[in-house]
Amino acid sequence: MRSRCPGGRRAMPPHDGGFTLVELMTVVAIVGILAAIAMPRYEDYVAKAQFTEALNLASGQKAIVLEEYLQTGMCGHNAVATDPATGPRRGLPVETGITGRHVARVIVGTIINRGAPTCVITAWFKDKDVSTPLQNRHISLIIEPGQGAIQWRCETSVWQPRHVPATCRAASVS
Repeated sequence: MRSRCPGGRRAMPPHDGGFTLVELMTVVAIVGILAAIAMPRYEDYVAKAQFTEALNLASGQKAIVLEEYLQTGMCGHNAVATDPATGPRRGLPVETGITGRHVARVIVGTIINRGAPTCVITAWFKDKDVSTPLQNRHISLIIEPGQGAIQWRCETSVWQPRHVPATCRAASVS
């Protein structure tokens, strides 16, 4: 004899509390799709954060470089602690003294920009312990002298724009 519930309905058979194979496969598929979307986004986020470290280390040298440029019309360099011709470089740290968790060194020097010498600050990423798209790449801040305020242009050897913060994709960085 079957048991009946009040009202004449049949009682449900006891449920063992487990999941069906279809339910488990659905959950695994959803997790797989989310992981496939999330991992590349996370890697881009990490690369941008590491890029920002290099940008901050390079930007930290702008005041010293700009002061010398405005006073002498020349750019300092930090390959050595002192310049034999002019003595100490107004507090500019040696290139190997400016490092970060993902940055190997920051070099200050002079380049030829549109036919004229100008100052450049270049931060080089490490070759390991850094996101793959940034390994052995660099970011450069270049003085753009002009009429009025001096602007800094950001250039990089990182070839995918999605790994570069918007502040460096713009024409200039103040």
